[in-house]
Amino acid sequence: MKSDESFERDVRASLRASASGQAPDQLVARIGAIPAGEPSPRAGARGLRLVARLAVNLAAAAVVVIAVAALIVSRNGGNLPAGAQPSGSASVATPGASAAPLAPSACGSPASPNPASPGSSQGVAPAGPVVVTLGIYSGRPDPAWTLTVNEAAGVDAALAALPDSTGTPPVGGLGYHGFSITRPGTTLVAYLGTVAPSGDGPRTMKADPTRSIERCLLETSRSHVTPGEYAIAEIAIAAPSAASPAASAPPASTSPVPPATPSASTSRLGLSPASVTFVSADDGWVLGTGTCSGAPCAAIARTVDGGRTWTGVSAPAAAIVPGGDQGPPGISRLRFADARDGWAFGPDLWATHDGGATWARLTIPGLPADAAIVALESANGKVHAAVLDGQDYRVASSPVGADDFRLSAVRVPVGAGPVPAVQLVLSGAAGWLIENDRAVVGGARLVNGVWVAWQPPCADVVGPAFLAASSPTELAAACDVGLWGTPAGDHLYVSHDGGSTFVESGTAVPLTTAAQVAAASPSTIVVGGFDAKGAVLVATFDGGRTWAVVARLGATIADLGFTTAAQGVVITAPADGTASLLMTRDGGRTWRAVGGAGG
Repeated sequence: MKSDESFERDVRASLRASASGQAPDQLVARIGAIPAGEPSPRAGARGLRLVARLAVNLAAAAVVVIAVAALIVSRNGGNLPAGAQPSGSASVATPGASAAPLAPSACGSPASPNPASPGSSQGVAPAGPVVVTLGIYSGRPDPAWTLTVNEAAGVDAALAALPDSTGTPPVGGLGYHGFSITRPGTTLVAYLGTVAPSGDGPRTMKADPTRSIERCLLETSRSHVTPGEYAIAEIAIAAPSAASPAASAPPASTSPVPPATPSASTSRLGLSPASVTFVSADDGWVLGTGTCSGAPCAAIARTVDGGRTWTGVSAPAAAIVPGGDQGPPGISRLRFADARDGWAFGPDLWATHDGGATWARLTIPGLPADAAIVALESANGKVHAAVLDGQDYRVASSPVGADDFRLSAVRVPVGAGPVPAVQLVLSGAAGWLIENDRAVVGGARLVNGVWVAWQPPCADVVGPAFLAASSPTELAAACDVGLWGTPAGDHLYVSHDGGSTFVESGTAVPLTTAAQVAAASPSTIVVGGFDAKGAVLVATFDGGRTWAVVARLGATIADLGFTTAAQGVVITAPADGTASLLMTRDGGRTWRAVGGAGG
């Protein structure tokens, strides 16, 4: 086991090296990507704007490094480590100045009797080994270790001191996503100021506004994780907790959230929505058609309270168009990866890296300037765009914080039908592309960071398929069987191995045709489509055995999806009216309009 001084020295060295090497966390990777992640400067005002952005990003990187140094110094009692020299006249840190000094005493006293298990107000924690896992990676194993008897007793004592609470705990996104505490027969997750049993939906848990359990578990990790892993978790834990009334950061992102203007907040969207994207249960954006000087224009509204109030933010200088790869220039869809990095696309491509304050038009190297972006999604620190390259679809990928798109080698041929349509689905480090052109034409799959050829489901049903993923291994496909032959209705197929095999599940979906599908979990699946009465959402809560109509819609369905197991969105519009954004907050059972005249 390394000494504290040696470990701190390695932590600092790891953070310095992260700027030029691959790191597991999006935050550290972004520091290294800042100098190389900017597009090549161009002449005139655009070049000046890019230089200014580069300067701001470099300054942001410096702030992160200074913050890390402050955390390290505060853990040493306010003293600089041996051999370190102060720079200038300002001190790096003073005792007590750190927002989150870590101390072994955070684990409480092992002598506390009958520690309570989260999820109940009293009772003895289960006996047996206690394994802790630091959630930090996607696509490879997270570091894990077994607590000593004294460490486990200290954790139990700290848990017993926390108050009970009821609700839906925050769910981790990219990078650090909490600690798992596993005992025989039970797993608890400590994340963003809560300690809750693993699972979906509301539950009884422990409220931990000071994040004492996360700090405690981080202290036990010193001899089991690398200095880089330790530093990444330490930075994340220093942020405010979800249980703290003063917390302002969204649970699914550690990126700073550009502040909304309170005076501009309103219960109304102020636009006709075309696309919606959420990065957490609170933080979301809607792209649509607004009014600029009396004329229609692209507009974006943003919420930081789950859709209850909205604020107008900057939008790309582009027209709102129907989308697809055969239409006029403009944008039709919007996606954000976190509070800062987002993309407006379809068929053009625009990017922001400051939360929508500014937007830049992008082209992808190796493709014509007018190559159509037909789908785009982001997960696991990467953004993937499906692009039309001649008579094939390809996938271009980039780190979310850098406009550095690289084309994959795999190609999916355009079908022979009149209206090809591509869907891109991501979950963690896994991804799938499916192309329909009346029927299923082909697909691709993201495996170990590389897009490869893949046989999608329902290739032999003479109809299209629509895909959703609730995890990297759990997929659902709604297939219109025989739509272009002998119609046999809509059927649900599921995969439990990441798309390698699919089997039909339950009874037929009560639709004549499907249009979109979303999966909150393997058992909760919502399909948008059409029945004899018009556009409708139907849902199953038992994996396809039974179905129920949960919402009647307008004439169109767009961006159906779940942000969390409880919260989902869909955009619908009548044939001759203004579109509406609908949201569910109970796992798809009820859907209500938000941002309209009624708020």
